[in-house]
Amino acid sequence: VAAVILAARAEAGMGLTERARRLSLQAMRNDATCAEAYEVRGICMFMDGDMEEGAKLLREALRLDPDGEGAKVALKQCRFVQTTLQEARRGVFHRNFAAAVDLFQKILDDVRPLPPRSHLYCLCHSEKSHAHLRLKQHSLALKHSATALASRDDLEPAWLVRAQALGALERHTEAADALAGPLATWGSDRPALRDAHAQAVFEVRQAQRPDYYALLGSPRVASEREIRRLYKEKARELHPDRWSGGSEEEKKSAEEGFRLLGEGVEVLTDEFRRGLYDQGHDLASINERVAAAQQEAKRAQGKYRPHGHH
Repeated sequence: VAAVILAARAEAGMGLTERARRLSLQAMRNDATCAEAYEVRGICMFMDGDMEEGAKLLREALRLDPDGEGAKVALKQCRFVQTTLQEARRGVFHRNFAAAVDLFQKILDDVRPLPPRSHLYCLCHSEKSHAHLRLKQHSLALKHSATALASRDDLEPAWLVRAQALGALERHTEAADALAGPLATWGSDRPALRDAHAQAVFEVRQAQRPDYYALLGSPRVASEREIRRLYKEKARELHPDRWSGGSEEEKKSAEEGFRLLGEGVEVLTDEFRRGLYDQGHDLASINERVAAAQQEAKRAQGKYRPHGHH
């Protein structure tokens, strides 16, 4: 039993609680009165975030060995973490994010040793990153979410914080790339990740799309008539015939500008397309939604078409 307990302590010390729990359970089965087995198992439950079960096991360890210093210290830490976590989460709930940051950090500072691979360590960094995000401290949100994910890449909240912080910093491509890995692993089982990835991709496409209003020199509130008038003026300036004697570079630039003007006037003079563009959709996305709306209209027309009498 002593060798098993020694191995369990070593695993727990590295934050590898799953194996440590198995070893401690083995020791408990071999000797139901082994206080150290209860102590190690209680520490594992505590580091896994189950404070109630951890405290219960640690109290049993002290019942078996009232002088067990390790169990006394661990039980005190367990109670401290349980109370402080509750207080930090209340702070987040009541939007006192600065206080929550301090409380999460207090757990990380005061609970020693807290292995970086333990769930509690990663959980504190993950929830702290969320509080930083709400404070718009995006660099700190990235730092602490990265710390959590370095040891536990299955923490969905940390991935979501990371994506939101990158998005707030307008690093949308990084956000989309960051979420691609966990999304490929978990797929449709994580709808929040799927939605966050879709939003990041949307933002990338939005950033890359041409600004049709700027190309036309049009205010965003311009009427359809005003947009058509501005189009005619700009089209005369960029018509390929005007640049037939120019350099190849000038002709290509004019052709591209003329093409984009055509796209712009088509989108901005159609109420449905313009609404989608103003929401942030690019041309490909607009065309997809137009096609879907047309298909839906055809289905509805077929469904309600009156039948003739035979």
